[in-house]
Amino acid sequence: MTGQAGYVPTAPTNPSVTESTTLNIKTEWDLPADMGTGTLQGYQIKRDNVVVVNATMNDYYDDTNVLPGISYDYAIATWNEAGLGAFTSTLTDTAGYPPTAPTSASITDATVNNIRTAWSLPSDMGTGNLLRYQVKKDNVV
Repeated sequence: MTGQAGYVPTAPTNPSVTESTTLNIKTEWDLPADMGTGTLQGYQIKRDNVVVVNATMNDYYDDTNVLPGISYDYAIATWNEAGLGAFTSTLTDTAGYPPTAPTSASITDATVNNIRTAWSLPSDMGTGNLLRYQVKKDNVV
């Protein structure tokens, strides 16, 4: 009796980057359209063509080993008993980056007991919401 050899799953569907900050890039995906001749054994994730996760059952990957302003490529494949299936098309995203320094900083008033400063918004707000400013006096915050 001859049997038909098993086959690997197709690539996961709907891959996307769902979060990108200065601290992480999160990717998510759905099951493949065709699981092949087997059951889900896990996913393999590549970042910049290097395997970073070899067998996870999660349908997401939260990469917390990123550097602000650096671009990364991700691809995801599915395992079944027949082996590793096709990878998704490449997802590319850039980790968030902080704003530049405020512009037009100046001292607007100075007395014996008081110094008043003013500044304008940074020319590049980065990839997030501006939360606060940090003011230093004599290199002390």
